[in-house]
Order: sequence, then C-alpha cells, then structure tokens
Amino acid sequence: MLRFGPLRARIPLADIRSIDRRDLSPTLWASVRLPGLAFGTVRYVEVGKVTMFASSAATGILLIDAGGRRYGVTPQDEGAFVRALDSERSSHVNPTAPDGS
Repeated sequence: MLRFGPLRARIPLADIRSIDRRDLSPTLWASVRLPGLAFGTVRYVEVGKVTMFASSAATGILLIDAGGRRYGVTPQDEGAFVRALDSERSSHVNPTAPDGS
C-alpha cells in the first residue's frame, strides 16, 4: 500500500516488474508543481505517465513498474523501503511454478 497525504494505491506484489532509482524530466504539461511535493499523475519525457507519491518531482525517484502502470516514490529511508519490498516479494514467490512466480 502506498500512501501520500490523501492518496492511496494498492499494488499487488506479483505485478511489480522492476524498481529503479531515476532522475526524471517532467513534461511542460506536467501536473501542478510545488516545491517538495509531487503527487497524482505526472507526465515525464523519459517514461510517460507516472502516479507520484513523492517529495520530489524529478530527482532521486524510485520508479516502480507494476503491471503496465508506473509509480514514483521517495521514501524517507530508501534502503529500508527497497529491502522490505524485496523481502515481501520473495516471500510470495511460488516455488512450484515453472517460472518461480
């Protein structure tokens, strides 16, 4: 579950394909920009639409690719966030499935 102020999103662990730290360039028509705040759908030059739950609109974004949707987050403790997410994802792997999912 991602939470940022009034916004909420539930991302099924099985849908997560990748998590990458990126610096992104908002398009000229990106949503409202406020210093220290990026939330809602923002369009980026490099990756298109991203649902943001972040305190930065462009730098140091953890980009989560999940089931054809992208989410951008800036957790307070990035390392702990990624470790917890990786741990949850690995505990939900089905070892009997041929592809490990």
